[in-house]
Amino acid sequence: MTVLVLSALLSVITVLSVVATPAEPHTLERRLGGRFYVGVNGPHDFCMLMPNSAHTTIVDSLQPFGTWSRCDPAGTKTQAQMLMPSNFWSKVSFKSGNAVGKRFAQLTGCIRPNSLDRLVPSDLGGQYYDNHPGESICLGYKHYVEIVEPASRRACIKCCDDPTDCQPSSKVHPHCPTVIPGKYFNCA
Repeated sequence: MTVLVLSALLSVITVLSVVATPAEPHTLERRLGGRFYVGVNGPHDFCMLMPNSAHTTIVDSLQPFGTWSRCDPAGTKTQAQMLMPSNFWSKVSFKSGNAVGKRFAQLTGCIRPNSLDRLVPSDLGGQYYDNHPGESICLGYKHYVEIVEPASRRACIKCCDDPTDCQPSSKVHPHCPTVIPGKYFNCA
C-alpha cells in the first residue's frame, strides 16, 4: 500500500514539474501540435489564427489559448489545426517576393465572416502577430502580421523575414490596407 501511494505521489510530482517548467521558445506550440502556426503559400494553401471560441471578437481572443490555427486543406500541417471553411474568402489576392533577407508571402482580400462561427460579423477586428498571442509563428518565416476585420468583410496576412515588412499596428482596430498594402477589391 505504501509503495502504491509513493508511486502515485511521484507521478503527480512529475506531471506538476513538467507543467510548471517554463517553455523554451516555440516549445509550447510543439506541445500543442501546431495550434499557433500560421502560413501563406498561396490562396488555397494557408493557415490563419482565428478565435478559439464561437462568436468571439478578435480583440477578446487575444488571451492565452484564445486562438486556434485554421487552415485551408492544403495548408494543414498537423492534426491540431482546424479547417477553414472553403468559402471564407470571397476574393483573395496572393503576392510573394524572394529577395535575400526580404522574402515575404501575403494574402489580402474580402472574407465572408458568416462562414466561420468563431467570428462576430459586426466586429471591427484586430490583429495577431508573431508571439502575440502566445508563441505564434509563421512557418518558414521569422515574422508575421494578420488582421481580420469582420465588419469590413476584409482580412490580410503577411509572413516575412524582415521585421520592418511585418510591423503590427499600434491601433486597437487596425485596417488591412494601412498595415499590409495589397489588393482589397471592394469588400463592403
